[in-house]
Amino acid sequence: MIDLRRIVRRVTSWWLARRVERRMPELASLRKAEAEARRNHRPVKDIHLSRRAIVHRRLAEETPRGANRV
Repeated sequence: MIDLRRIVRRVTSWWLARRVERRMPELASLRKAEAEARRNHRPVKDIHLSRRAIVHRRLAEETPRGANRV
């Protein structure tokens, strides 16, 4: 059976993360560094994790705990 609540929660979380990421100009340099590393076949895990941590921190600041519960 499809868990509609879980699907809605995941889509909402994804949408919020994208919105926060677009608003942050400091992440543009990390995106460029990640793209350059990928082109040069270099590991990007540390860049990806740091970008993800920044986005999660900003989401936690912006969204009160439990506000996006369905």
